[in-house]
Amino acid sequence: MSKRKYNNTRNTLLKPLCVIQKMNIIEIQKGDPLYNKAFELRYLLFFKEHDLPKEVINDEKEDKSIHIAISQKGELIAYARLSELKGKEFQISQMAVSPRHQSQGYGGKLLLKIVQIAKNKGAKSIMLNARTTATGLYKKLGFQEAGKVYNSQSTGIPHIKMIYNENT
Repeated sequence: MSKRKYNNTRNTLLKPLCVIQKMNIIEIQKGDPLYNKAFELRYLLFFKEHDLPKEVINDEKEDKSIHIAISQKGELIAYARLSELKGKEFQISQMAVSPRHQSQGYGGKLLLKIVQIAKNKGAKSIMLNARTTATGLYKKLGFQEAGKVYNSQSTGIPHIKMIYNENT
């Protein structure tokens, strides 16, 4: 039997704002259907509007990285890539949430998971290059700005380096 929620002032039945379905956070590999969807999502959100070829996604980190996705019933919700640079230094990159799922907390959930994966791998430091419009999310979850704003070499979009600080 389901519980009903009522508006206390009018004693009328309230409708739920949204229904949260089972969410999976999983590692994906090249060739997986979700990897292919993530590839397309990254291209759409980061590179297409700049008329860059899809091959730009296949950089020197792509094959060596851990690819993490959030999915529900086979639908890609969000994606992020974790790369070990050197000496247990990790970089999070190309984090994307599908447009229809943005501002619903998926980015934060994915970021927390990918930070935990890096820690489990013995990370001494975790960094990312954030679009300046997205720094608020990263700051809330323990990242601090490091350095000056710069324009991305491939897109020209302003970014800033951010470093994870467990103590924030």
